[in-house]
Amino acid sequence: FDDDYFDCVICDDVLPALRDPEPVLKEIVRTLSAQGLMVLIVPNVHYYKVVVMLAEGRWDYTESGVLARRHLRFFTGVELGRLLRASGLANHRCIPLVMDRPETLPRDADGYLTFGRIRIGPLNDEEYASLCTEEYLVLARKSAPVWS
Repeated sequence: FDDDYFDCVICDDVLPALRDPEPVLKEIVRTLSAQGLMVLIVPNVHYYKVVVMLAEGRWDYTESGVLARRHLRFFTGVELGRLLRASGLANHRCIPLVMDRPETLPRDADGYLTFGRIRIGPLNDEEYASLCTEEYLVLARKSAPVWS
C-alpha cells in the first residue's frame, strides 16, 4: 500500500501472535495517514491472575485470553507503550477493555492489594488498574492530537 493510505487500521489480538511486532507496526504506521488512527486490542500479561499463576510457579496456556496458545509475545501496558513509540506512534492511549470490577479485588486501607500469596503496594490508581485489566483497547496516532 502507498504511504498515508489508511485512515484507520484495526488489529485485534494481532501483536501477541507476531514473533517480531515492531517491523509490522512500522509498516502499518507508514501506510497510516497523518491523522489516521490505529486501534489495537492487546491482552495484558500484568493481569493479576497471571501474576498469581507465576508466583505459584505455573504458566498454564489456554485456548483464549492472555495466555492463549497462539501467543508468541506478551505485553504489559508499559511495554506496549515502548513498542508503539519505537514504531513511530507518537501518541497513544491504553484503555482497559476487559477489567475486573474493584469489589472483586479490593485494595486495603493502606492501598495494598492481596491476591493469592502476593501482597503488593501501596498502589496508585494507575498501577491498580493495570493489575485488574485483562485486555487493553489502544488508540494510537502518528501525530499528537489532544485526546479528549
